Amino acid sequence: MQLPANQETVLISLNDIGFIRIKGADSERFLHNQLSQNVLTITADYSPLAAWHDAAGKVKAIVRVLRLDEYWLLTTAADLVESVVEDLGRYVLRDDVTINNNDIQWQASALVCDTDSWLRERE
Repeated sequence: MQLPANQETVLISLNDIGFIRIKGADSERFLHNQLSQNVLTITADYSPLAAWHDAAGKVKAIVRVLRLDEYWLLTTAADLVESVVEDLGRYVLRDDVTINNNDIQWQASALVCDTDSWLRERE
């Protein structure tokens, strides 16, 4: 999406977002079995929300799933990252999967603009 030159935009730091890196040969299958989203359909330019549930069906975390070149990145509330990393790790078993807190490498921001004026200029 390209914004018009005169469009006012604001870049906001989202410090309450944390990151979890999922890497390994079995990571796609592992995530497909753990999350409510069909990760097999996720591409580099499509990053849907997904839920991670416990055995009783209770939602433990809502994550946004990003497919990167060499690994997967999950974003969720920063205060949930450590517990999700620990709890997800219990389900790895024999899979070739590593799960790490990746807060140091990534920072989330939001680009905010007035879409009404942006859409009018596109017409």
